[in-house]
Amino acid sequence: MSAIVYLPLDERPCNAAYPVRIAAASDVRLTAPPRAMLGDKKRPADTAALAEWLLAQSAEASRLIVSLDMLVYGGIVPSRLHHLSEAQCQARLNVIKSCKERNPALRIFAFNLIMRAPAYSSSDEEPDYYADYGAELARLGALQDQLARDGLDEDAQAELERLTAYVPEAVRLDFTDRRRINTTVNRMAIDLVKENVIDFLLIPLDDNAKYGYSSSEQRNLLLRVEKLGLLDRIHLYPGADEIGNTLFARAFCELKGYQPEIYIRHASTSGPFSIPKYEDRSLGESLKAQIHAAGGFIGDHASEADFVLMVNSPPVGQHDMAETTTALADRHASYFSEVNLREFAEAIARYTAKGRMVALADVATCNGSDEPLMKLLSRWGLLPKIAAYAGWNTSGNTLGTVIAHAIVESYYRGAAQRAGGLQSREAGGAAGELGGKKQGTPSAFGEQQGGAGGQVDVQAGESTGAAWEAERARNSESFYVSRLLEDWGYQAIVRTDIAWNHLEALGGNYFDVSAIHGEISALVLAKLTAFAETYLQDLDPSRFLLDNVEMPWRRMFEVGFELRLA
Repeated sequence: MSAIVYLPLDERPCNAAYPVRIAAASDVRLTAPPRAMLGDKKRPADTAALAEWLLAQSAEASRLIVSLDMLVYGGIVPSRLHHLSEAQCQARLNVIKSCKERNPALRIFAFNLIMRAPAYSSSDEEPDYYADYGAELARLGALQDQLARDGLDEDAQAELERLTAYVPEAVRLDFTDRRRINTTVNRMAIDLVKENVIDFLLIPLDDNAKYGYSSSEQRNLLLRVEKLGLLDRIHLYPGADEIGNTLFARAFCELKGYQPEIYIRHASTSGPFSIPKYEDRSLGESLKAQIHAAGGFIGDHASEADFVLMVNSPPVGQHDMAETTTALADRHASYFSEVNLREFAEAIARYTAKGRMVALADVATCNGSDEPLMKLLSRWGLLPKIAAYAGWNTSGNTLGTVIAHAIVESYYRGAAQRAGGLQSREAGGAAGELGGKKQGTPSAFGEQQGGAGGQVDVQAGESTGAAWEAERARNSESFYVSRLLEDWGYQAIVRTDIAWNHLEALGGNYFDVSAIHGEISALVLAKLTAFAETYLQDLDPSRFLLDNVEMPWRRMFEVGFELRLA
């Protein structure tokens, strides 16, 4: 029996591959459709074929994790482009009912986004007219929401009237009609929870803000959820591409009867109160939502926690928050006064020296790692001490990824400790010993190395044996190293380097590298290899077998690759 069947949000690695790779660090089988079935950016997946696949695979499964955006629209981008009627959406959504009817014991974890409205003009992932009117459409939604909630002053009212006249009515109607249909699908999903078809539902807010279309839609959905008495089974919070990881962690915890206790420590005392860019609430509130959705809870003491979540939090939020492309000298002044990276790094050293498992959520900057912190950790030889890491795209993307990985890893470390089978890790890295990088620092994943990482498909149940545990630990370390290579190496360094110094000469642009995909992929591989040799020496990059580098949507924003540890 397949333990978990998974239908991802789209075909990119963050959605289609990350949950599979996290599952490979466990003994729970996760079955996902082949990539060829998942569409290609604006080209929707064949939803009829996916429905057949879902019915067949879930017939004997114990859990189903399903993206309703994929099932109904054919993916995340098609959800922003479709012209489906309510009846067509309902018919596609009814596949979930059929899965439950065929397998009444199946527990279904579903997610469906509240459609985003980016505050910039680009048709890369939106309808063609968004290139001309995107920023204005987003601003219209924000002003309309602000008017309904708090009222507008004279200048804002004049701006609303000007934008309403400026954006063609046909454009406004197309955009708002699609939002209405998508909101109706979310209401249908809520009804399926009430009918006990869906057991747990996440409704993430994709790239949202304090005011806007998403904000008003969220409030209306929450009111319906509360009215139906479903607050414990339906969660709404900022996120999107990390939700597959979150729901795998939740299903994993349910299968194992595990509720991890997580202690949180911030780099900035103001961090929990900052509202990250692309989100509508404080980081502290998002952390609570992310951890609870993944099956954990926040503890009060590091000594009692299953792991410590170190959060490199931003000292400021929203538009003042730095991007990875923001030069250090151009960051908000608070990055130089309201964050103490040395103390934060020493805390990591102390926790690991005491035998605590440490995971690092790097959310101080958007769209990649915070280089000053990561360089410090590399110099101090602390990277091998960390068990899980993420620092990509939005704060929500990062949190959902690192929390899910850490939950799975903490379960096996705890099981090994309870069985007396986990050797104590070398203390190392105490504050007084951090003057320079140490050589030969053992990995947080154990001394044994080698073997293939990547994806495995293991039957659910408690697997035992030294060989199996070594393979599981390698898979976990492989995912950790992949995050360092992608979130730090690619997003924070290589992507900008290539965009500024190579793209034009190669004849490409940031949003289209189709004609030079081979050259770009080879260049990325070479630069990631150089990055690893420079910054990941304590993890022994001679073991890294990096292959199949690609640009999944033939643009520079995201990268895909396979990593094995030799």
